[in-house]
Amino acid sequence: MAKKIVAQIFDEDNYIKKNREYKKECLAKIKEFNANGKKTIAIFTDAYYPIVDGVVRVLDNYAKRLTNDYNVVVCAPLHKGHVSRQKYLVLGAGSLYFKAVNYDLAFPTLDGDFNDLIRKLRIDIIHVHSPFSLGSFAISLAKRRKIPVVATFHSQYKKDFYQATKSEFLTSMLLSNIMKVFNKATEVWTMHQASLETLISYGFKGDHYLIENATDFVKPNNINELEKKVRKEFDVKDDEKVFLFVGRLVKTKNIIFLVEALKALKDRGVKFRMFFVGSGPDKKELSEKVSELGLDNEVVLVGSVTDRNRLYSFYQMADLFLFPSLYDVSSIVQIEAACFKTPAVFLKGSVTSCTVTDNVNGFVAENSLEGFVDKVYNIVNEKGLIEKIGEQANRDLYITWEQVIEKAKARYEMLMKKNERLHNVKRVLKESKKVSKK
Repeated sequence: MAKKIVAQIFDEDNYIKKNREYKKECLAKIKEFNANGKKTIAIFTDAYYPIVDGVVRVLDNYAKRLTNDYNVVVCAPLHKGHVSRQKYLVLGAGSLYFKAVNYDLAFPTLDGDFNDLIRKLRIDIIHVHSPFSLGSFAISLAKRRKIPVVATFHSQYKKDFYQATKSEFLTSMLLSNIMKVFNKATEVWTMHQASLETLISYGFKGDHYLIENATDFVKPNNINELEKKVRKEFDVKDDEKVFLFVGRLVKTKNIIFLVEALKALKDRGVKFRMFFVGSGPDKKELSEKVSELGLDNEVVLVGSVTDRNRLYSFYQMADLFLFPSLYDVSSIVQIEAACFKTPAVFLKGSVTSCTVTDNVNGFVAENSLEGFVDKVYNIVNEKGLIEKIGEQANRDLYITWEQVIEKAKARYEMLMKKNERLHNVKRVLKESKKVSKK
């Protein structure tokens, strides 16, 4: 069985096995990193380009900005032999792609090239962004090297596991396994108190630190022109409220619930256009639901938008950002919306709702279809409310990656210095014991 897995991972499509030049590039870069006097941060992730999700976007924003002060190495699954060349160094570990979930499962311990590169790389601190195979590998590596390791808690893994297995027993077993990664980390970073409480409910007992997510969005000077262009493209009328959702089209984000709420709003006489920006495995089901409820004239499934200015135009055009997800731990899209003074509507009890205060810098609806519909209906019918809350959302929620990275760098430095002091004390104690024995 093991031989079969190895054969699948390192088949003829594996880039590094076909083209040794990439490994030569990596070795040259590692040699440079080991000699240039900068500290090296190794970031480990179980998801990476060309597959994109919220975790990938977060770690990429970290990695790009950290290169100004550190050597940055991202260790990630080698998706179908695809090598990603970035501003930072990427080391790919052999992996298997599972189309059903659109993710790779890396096998770092079986990849000789990957292990050879890691052995040659001097590392000062590790940052883990996922607790699966590469995350576990990173924890073991940190222990062997006696270096600090930070782990960021990104997702509601318990919900993921149950949805995939439909078994309380298997969910508990899988959760116990990943918690070994978080509990063995030097400290775990969470985005806010609510995500920390979720982590603790999973069995976390270690040290923690709160550090926000952010955005690299900056409102362009020609934003009004961009908005006019997209309004004309979709023939949006002046008397129509514009609602927006940006993200993966998966049912776990409550997108079917959202369409049902839109149907109820239409029945109450609200004139609106709803734009879903993004793609995902449940797009077909979402489209069918839209048609079933007779919302084809009101709802537009835009698909993925990679052009930054075009994406800006949707945020600028929107009156409300509707985000009824009970799954997300900390979504960047609400920060993006705040950049354009577009307030978000959440469900009560969702982790993401903890970032706002209802009717101050966002809106929180009761966790029911009727409650959500009532909330949106009242918001759009109260004159000036959206503009007022949007202004406050911009002041309270909009934060850039530059601000967050400065905070992260300070924390990295503290952890590295603390680790160095600890090992210096241990070394002194060890030497003193040798002297006393003489």
